[in-house]
Amino acid sequence: MADDPKSPQLRASDADRERIANELRDHYADGRLTMEEFDERIESVYKAKTYGELAPVTADLPAPPPDPAVQKVEARRRRIAALRAVWGSWASVALICTVIWLLVSISGGGFHYFWPGWVIGPWGAMILAGTLGRGRNRTGPGDDRQQLHGQDQRRQARLEQRRQHMEWRMQRFDERRTRRHDH
Repeated sequence: MADDPKSPQLRASDADRERIANELRDHYADGRLTMEEFDERIESVYKAKTYGELAPVTADLPAPPPDPAVQKVEARRRRIAALRAVWGSWASVALICTVIWLLVSISGGGFHYFWPGWVIGPWGAMILAGTLGRGRNRTGPGDDRQQLHGQDQRRQARLEQRRQHMEWRMQRFDERRTRRHDH
């Protein structure tokens, strides 16, 4: 929440409070918060009316990790951009060399030996080998899923260990909040 560009004076919605509460639950499950700290922060979250009141609740906690699917998409975009840059520079040099060869051949009265092949051929072969070899160095998609699945299982076990206690505390908190609103 500390990196949230929303104005601190704007009113927070129930969805905003729930998002922060879920982040706190994750931090509690990961062991970053004690039960007392968690209770205090959850109470602050549900009392908060503005983004400015929500920000301090998570200011000393690390931002949630990015979604692995988003990371994969971003990595793929970066690879594609890099390939475009490499192949674009190769194509530019190939075009320049070929035009120079063509102009020299025409002005010389006949086509001469195609010397640009010595520039663009090996370079193109190296780029092609690098492009085709990129997929071989990475692990398959199943490996990533298995690793994430194992992490998810451990995390779910930690969450399950604390879930019942949290449920009881949340019910108690909701009851207190309801009683306060009724009075």
